[in-house]
Amino acid sequence: MAIFVVCSVLFSVGSCRKKTEVPPPVIEILSPLENDLVVLPATIHVKLHIASDRTLTMVRISIENAAQVPMTTPVFLYPAAGEFDFEVDVYIGKLPEGTSGPYYLRVKAENGGAARNDFVQLRFSGPELVSKGFYLVTRPGVSTTRVLFFDTAFGSSVFIDLPNAFNSAAVSQLDDQLYLSTKSPDRLRAFRFPTGETAWEKEAQMPFPEYFDLKLTDQLIYIGSGNGRIWGFRADNGKEQFVSPLVYDSVPGQIGIFEDFVVADYRSLVGPERGWLIFYKETAALVRKHSSQLSVQAFYPALSKNEALVLGNIGNLGVVQFYDIENNDILLSLNFATGIISASCPMETGSYLIAVGKDVWQFNETQKGLKLLRQTTDEVVDLKYDQASRQIYLATANRLNIFNATADTLIAEFESAATIQAVCLRLGYPDK
Repeated sequence: MAIFVVCSVLFSVGSCRKKTEVPPPVIEILSPLENDLVVLPATIHVKLHIASDRTLTMVRISIENAAQVPMTTPVFLYPAAGEFDFEVDVYIGKLPEGTSGPYYLRVKAENGGAARNDFVQLRFSGPELVSKGFYLVTRPGVSTTRVLFFDTAFGSSVFIDLPNAFNSAAVSQLDDQLYLSTKSPDRLRAFRFPTGETAWEKEAQMPFPEYFDLKLTDQLIYIGSGNGRIWGFRADNGKEQFVSPLVYDSVPGQIGIFEDFVVADYRSLVGPERGWLIFYKETAALVRKHSSQLSVQAFYPALSKNEALVLGNIGNLGVVQFYDIENNDILLSLNFATGIISASCPMETGSYLIAVGKDVWQFNETQKGLKLLRQTTDEVVDLKYDQASRQIYLATANRLNIFNATADTLIAEFESAATIQAVCLRLGYPDK
């Protein structure tokens, strides 16, 4: 009888467990196919069928290497009840330096009780970037913006005229679009090349309709707003992909995008305090706040994963810092002897250009060393480095100089009657 009772109890417990088990979804990747060759840059059309006894709560699509390191920004889908067929485009411009294959399209599906992953191996090849000219953003009058385009022979033409003050800009290699954030009213717009037609636009939202810094990476445009949020829009169509939580008493300035995190420099609206807010890149959830008095000029991904090279100013002093995002630790802080950082840009891997007053320095991340490249007669407004042609673009208020990579040979020089605001390089891939 005792044995019968024990068996009955075990059977009952086992039956209860069976009733609560939820089978994981079954994933069928219809496109792309196993071992498909993808010529970069590319937009990969992903077609899926997922079978599930329960409503799907989340589908995650990404391209990863064998160590499951993402090669692209993951795409998240949150299906409606009964939705099991999906088609989505995943953009990949180039494979990150230092990574190795094999590479996989990974699909993860969750249904509230269980999850399953499925993989398709892909092969990648791609052409090298080429120079296709550049945009010169100028201010011809009060609260107006004129963008000139210069082709590879330095022939110029007016690309667009806007009755708004300039805020920030970026260029997409894949979509061949110029993105401009302008003031009064604050608006983010995508302009197609060569027509200058508006592809899409987003107005800053009430009750504080302002836009600040923007950053384009992985075909997402991140931009800070007067409501304390950071928005991430798809570069091709402007659809929302990332929305950070509301921050009621501070607004974001410079933004940095890293492998797992988004970092922004926030300044208080009610006092002198400032600091960095760190968000998860996938979910936009707030991770932490890092207190800092640094007025950030730029965040750049360092050579080590989830470490930031931070350039900025404290008072009248330019500062270079390395910040371990995961461990919330300043690893190193270097100061310039005099002057503030007004502009910067990445060069080759681990190398950066930094303008401090009228001096242009080259910073080597590995050696933590500075080398003076060039001195100018006026304050530097903007710096860009063309990796395809290996040329430095150095802009002051009314002059643009183009130098070779060592800044000792002048290639071209342009005078501008209108005040120069920014230089944006138009890089792309050879036309087919």
